[in-house]
Amino acid sequence: MSSLYLKHTFETVTLPFDILLAVIDEVAFSNDISTLRSCSLLHRDFLPYCRKYLFGTFDMLKASPNTERYFLKFYVFLTKNQHLAYYVRVVHILFLKDSLVDLKKWLQTWGPSMARLLRLLTHVEFLGLYSGHTFRGLWCHIAPEVQSALMQIAALTCCKQLNFLNFDGIPRSLLNNCRSLKSLNMTSSSLESLDPQNELNKKTITIPKANWIHLEDAMFSNSENIFQYFYPYTSTSPLFLDFSSLKRLSVTLSPDISEALWKLIYSALETLESLSINQTYKEEITTMAITYYPFNNGCLTKVGGSYPTLSPLSHLRRFSFSIMPHVLPGHSHLEHFSELCMLLRTCPLSIREINIKIDLFLLTISADEVEDIFFPGDDVDNPRPPFLQELDSTFSDWSLFPSLTDVKVDILLADDYAQTSDSDSEYIQSEPELMSFSEIEKSVRNMMKLTRRSLRGKGHFLASARIGNRIH
Repeated sequence: MSSLYLKHTFETVTLPFDILLAVIDEVAFSNDISTLRSCSLLHRDFLPYCRKYLFGTFDMLKASPNTERYFLKFYVFLTKNQHLAYYVRVVHILFLKDSLVDLKKWLQTWGPSMARLLRLLTHVEFLGLYSGHTFRGLWCHIAPEVQSALMQIAALTCCKQLNFLNFDGIPRSLLNNCRSLKSLNMTSSSLESLDPQNELNKKTITIPKANWIHLEDAMFSNSENIFQYFYPYTSTSPLFLDFSSLKRLSVTLSPDISEALWKLIYSALETLESLSINQTYKEEITTMAITYYPFNNGCLTKVGGSYPTLSPLSHLRRFSFSIMPHVLPGHSHLEHFSELCMLLRTCPLSIREINIKIDLFLLTISADEVEDIFFPGDDVDNPRPPFLQELDSTFSDWSLFPSLTDVKVDILLADDYAQTSDSDSEYIQSEPELMSFSEIEKSVRNMMKLTRRSLRGKGHFLASARIGNRIH
């Protein structure tokens, strides 16, 4: 009697199917593969749902440096179980070789197998091509059968995102064939070079604007050569990319692309919600040393006779900006904030989140110099305002930012800045008086007290100090 009652009770409290699927989602997000395999055996309806997590990604990046072993294992498995190729939606291909000679040998050995594997994948939504080093004209060195298979994947109606890292010589046809493309990410990558002589002998290719590729997300980091295909429009074989529907844009800044960049931004006046502009530097290598020069304030270069403004971007919600202060003869790093604040004051009233990254890479930072920046002290003979005073004054003007809820100031220190960690019990410290991260963050909060006061009860202010993760 009791056992029957328990059985009846168990049957009546069976969870709805959608909740059980949500449990499987949580198991997959926690990367618990063994439990996920067990879940696939619980019920026949669970099997296809679990398979999309078990076989959804082919990731040579994650397998690095054992990419060859991972590739061979995946290739053998999928060729024997071709019905599972339907579930592969994300593909990351990594060419991890130290020299072009080694890369060519690897492609000769594995190229045919890679081409066969890629042709099995007919439902890819995300395609990433990565190289461990930047090899000039990398695409040209890839086996023709692999090129063809990649073109086939890009042309799939389900392929909506392309990522490139250290990839040189990307053909325009690869992008133009990706008709359903929504997101494009290029980091330290470039398109195939234009040959002026060949361009003169070609007829201009045109298609109706309605058939162009309408991007929603774009990121260009150290990939400025893509801008030669926009504004001015000179190529006879252009990129058919339409940015008028762009919602999120992230660009690493270089002055020579300033005009093209702002024309690209203004083409998405009605849709752009998130904008990130990052400053970078260039290297000049001499016999004595490597000297770094900033690409200084290129985004504030006059465009069409006037300074750029953010006010036309009526749907902008998030704005990020990185700046690299540096000292020039007769100049002060404070002048950089004047130009940045001029741009910030043009933000639309819809802006909610602003992230300012201050990269001190170009400053020769010693303990005394760091303390001088973040604790200027009281010099009666040479009074100087706090480092972030003008920035603080700008943010505290609530009439300019009525919808602002979050402000973050991120301090990036030089790579060789010897730093202790608050969580480490043992460390090596080259200078005992060196400021800790927490001390710098506290100083930033003190210098931004007007901003914190204006955000009180309405939003949050965050200060952080760290090393690394800069874009160049």
